[in-house]
Amino acid sequence: MFANALNAFEQAAVFCERWAAAGRGELPGHDGEGLREDDFGALGFEPVMAWQALPRFELACVAMLNSTRVRGQGPSREALRAAVSRVAEPAGRFFPGVMGELVYGHTLVPDVSAALLARVAAPVR
Repeated sequence: MFANALNAFEQAAVFCERWAAAGRGELPGHDGEGLREDDFGALGFEPVMAWQALPRFELACVAMLNSTRVRGQGPSREALRAAVSRVAEPAGRFFPGVMGELVYGHTLVPDVSAALLARVAAPVR
């Protein structure tokens, strides 16, 4: 599951990069609103599908990362954190559930300050 989530966040980042490079403006909804049929060919099938599936992967990650036993399995925390960070900025959200579990071992509440979220989403060094 974590390998699939890592791939989904990486491919969603590719989608965001290609969307911006195409000059398309604001990202489309994860439900497909704002996408065109030719986007699957122009932007890539896997990146488009990853973008659309991202909310489901986010929920699955939060649910699985809730367990300390599970948290240590799968791809490294650094790899998943880097992939989430890479899509966070262009998506305009910092995925506080996933990032909170990866960094602090618990889900961050939605009203966490922007400064804390920016610190959590900072690139891994």
